[in-house]
Amino acid sequence: VSTQSTGTNVYTLNITIGFLVPTQGWSLGPLINGVVPLVIEDINKDTTILQGHTLSWMLWDDQCSPGPALAGVMNFIGNNATAVIGPGCSTGCSPTNVLLGYFGLPQISFSCTASELSDKTVYPTFSRVVSPRLDLGKMYLRLFQQKGWNHCAILSSSQTAYNIPAREILSYLTKNGVTVDVFSTFDPGSVNTVPLVTKKPLLEPVLKKGVRIIFLMAYGGDVRDFLLAAKELDMIGPDWVYLEPFIDSSYWQGLSGWMGNDSRDEEAKAAYEGIIGETFSPPTSDLYKTWLQRVAAKQKEVFGNDISTENLDQYPLQGALLYDAAYLYAKALDLVLNSGLSPFNGTAIMEAQQKISFDGVSGTVKLDSSWDNQNDLSFFNFVNGELVRVADYRFITDEYLELNDIVYNGGSTDTPSDLSPLPLIEDSDIAKIILLVASCIGILLCIVIAILLVIFRSKPIMIASSWKMLELLLLGAVLAFLYIPVGFSGLSTPICIAKNFLLHIGFVVVFCSLFLKTWRINEIFNMK
Repeated sequence: VSTQSTGTNVYTLNITIGFLVPTQGWSLGPLINGVVPLVIEDINKDTTILQGHTLSWMLWDDQCSPGPALAGVMNFIGNNATAVIGPGCSTGCSPTNVLLGYFGLPQISFSCTASELSDKTVYPTFSRVVSPRLDLGKMYLRLFQQKGWNHCAILSSSQTAYNIPAREILSYLTKNGVTVDVFSTFDPGSVNTVPLVTKKPLLEPVLKKGVRIIFLMAYGGDVRDFLLAAKELDMIGPDWVYLEPFIDSSYWQGLSGWMGNDSRDEEAKAAYEGIIGETFSPPTSDLYKTWLQRVAAKQKEVFGNDISTENLDQYPLQGALLYDAAYLYAKALDLVLNSGLSPFNGTAIMEAQQKISFDGVSGTVKLDSSWDNQNDLSFFNFVNGELVRVADYRFITDEYLELNDIVYNGGSTDTPSDLSPLPLIEDSDIAKIILLVASCIGILLCIVIAILLVIFRSKPIMIASSWKMLELLLLGAVLAFLYIPVGFSGLSTPICIAKNFLLHIGFVVVFCSLFLKTWRINEIFNMK
């Protein structure tokens, strides 16, 4: 902050705001950087607030990581910034506000949704223009009810930003009659695990349970890792549904996470097709479209990169939320300065935010008693490389509003079952061994008997018994016995089809053989 005298005992302030926006480690960062100079320009031109005062900005790449985020905050503090807007990820919001709270500086997030950030005893100067992800269970229950699903698996990162919402979803779905057959927590991946696919052991229990609806609650690299592992286990296709809370259309890209450029992007993109998840409901007004065009122009002017404004659904709402977060701070700062208080008075800034309500670019901004905003969410479906908005959810009225058909992996719009039609037998390994041994003995006996029939086919008793029909009967028995070893080989669409055909064709062949032999005897005894 710098002060200038106007010569009439009125002082003007040049106030600096620090912006933490990830341009590495988060694909949305490079799309929303242009919002920063645009909102500062708009605030400085706004004649209703901060008259005689000027805002300036500093931008720091927090990389969606605690270390760089803390480094940015220290840089802002060293340059006398009065507030911090950001960062983009909850892993950065938690440690940075502990530091900012110590200095009494306000922080307004445009994207951090971790529920623990609402605790003001730990994060005293933290507020946000997004809603915490505490009610995702309600939203996903409505989706399950629409699709007739009653079973699922939840695989969650141990990071609090995902693990707490995962447990909330687990609790809410379970209380409302949905069976969560598998719930697993894992440590997030890192560059040290490349090029190993690490998620197969976590998917195998899901495969054994026969569950087809799977939550993947993790950052990009881990979601991509799961889908690549699922492809190798033949768990990708129209019969499988992957749900990704906090969906991001770039997670199939290796460079969006820890996996890096491993030359498997096209493979990952194909596996990502059909994935479903929720994110903020984007505005569709002409005002928003005009604003978006201004962002695109500022992005090119200041940072030199072009962004598309053709499809509003493809531009991240985090850009509008970033704009509204800065405006919320400016309005609160105006109230504080008009009360004769210092711009460094974080407590006063926090109290002033609760008095403010306005229609922002992202929607209505009005903080509750926990300094959180409430945003409606939409379900999106990844189709042909883009996110398609398929349904809206209204938290206040608990409404699920379907907009488009969900397209599952492979292009089908038919709703898949939540369970495999023929799940694996889940008895002990001993029971499986007994069944497999019995099946193999049965097949071996059929083969031995078939060979003996061929050897002794010229014997009168064999001729009378119609040995060819007996061979056909044995073939049917072998097909039926094969059902057991094929069934234990895993769960996939080809295997499920093969099991059904083996059992039914085997039965038909055996039955027809017995029927024809009985009919032949009947004809012999009834000859006149």
